[in-house]
Amino acid sequence: MTTSQKRINIILFYILSIIAFAGVIYFMTKPEMTCTDGIKNQGEEKTDCGGPCNVCKKKLKVQKLQVKSIERADDGKGSEDILIRIYNPNEEYGAKSFKYKIYDGKVSKDSYNYRGESFILPKESKYIIVNKYIAKSKGEKITVLINDESIDWRKITKLKDPNLVIYNDKYSMETSGSAYSDLTGLLVNKSTVDYELIKIKGILRNSKEELVSASYQVMNTLPSGDKREFHIIFPIKFSDKVATKEIEVETNIFDSENYLKTSGQQDKWDQ
Repeated sequence: MTTSQKRINIILFYILSIIAFAGVIYFMTKPEMTCTDGIKNQGEEKTDCGGPCNVCKKKLKVQKLQVKSIERADDGKGSEDILIRIYNPNEEYGAKSFKYKIYDGKVSKDSYNYRGESFILPKESKYIIVNKYIAKSKGEKITVLINDESIDWRKITKLKDPNLVIYNDKYSMETSGSAYSDLTGLLVNKSTVDYELIKIKGILRNSKEELVSASYQVMNTLPSGDKREFHIIFPIKFSDKVATKEIEVETNIFDSENYLKTSGQQDKWDQ
């Protein structure tokens, strides 16, 4: 063997030794594969799901939430009451939460004037009330956009009617002292669930079915079988005469802290 060949063999030996040493160090310090490493590895179907990880969520085939109507009324204090009606056309899926934005005038990425969050049940049509809304530009059309990517869809496995019933509802105008009117009644919880948070919404219209005002009351803790009076106050004198009233009650069945079954285990309505 010539001197040159010996030198080449020695160099190759050192190179292979360095590679082998680096390999040992890499495998000794290599982070363990997990289902939260943000990498599609270890036979995963998609990144961090499938294979040895949790089953990948299937892309849901759901119809979009629909904005059915937008109404507005001057509240007499330089701002407005906004009444939005949202409809969920899906029969099995409700939204645990969804986000929306309100625009007046031009609609662009950062031009919204208000943003909020709500929930909706399957096949439900519900109102969203925004009080003290101040438009950026008076006379401009109002637009409401729902962020489809923000929707947390939940399949309802055994939906029960929240069974919150209104009795003896009455609208009256206070004539003595400061002018105001109120919408009162009795809310009865006919379900087997103790609700922690309930919203009672009141909508007033004139003889032309135009919005006069909208407001709400939040009621805390209404046990099963219990009843309680509600009192929605409208603290201004309306220019229009109130001809009709509408009351809508909502409670979030998706919130595990909102309801406890009075006997046995907590109902699980979604998956």
